Amino acid sequence: MIDSAQTNIRRFIVAQYEDNPKIMYAQDASVAAANYQNYVTKDLISLWMLLNKHICMILQNTTAPAAQRLSETNEPHTIQWLAADYNKHLLHHLHQLLELEPVAYP
Repeated sequence: MIDSAQTNIRRFIVAQYEDNPKIMYAQDASVAAANYQNYVTKDLISLWMLLNKHICMILQNTTAPAAQRLSETNEPHTIQWLAADYNKHLLHHLHQLLELEPVAYP
């Protein structure tokens, strides 16, 4: 979820000033390059929490017109749609980790 947060931060920011930027997420390559298995778990949790706080700040400061700007993933989506999708994705994984009732995603 750290890589997903980082990718979405980039989408949420860049789409506000570039027209339909193509920001893809190569999950396996990104996770391998980050080498998370060699981090202290506590540090990963802290990083993940700070990234999500940063996402909240970005989205709180995104104007309504900016929220309708597009970013290309596999297809163009608005920042608003990407934010809602990220939230569903986050809840899906949190429910898995905490062994709560599953949240369907996508």
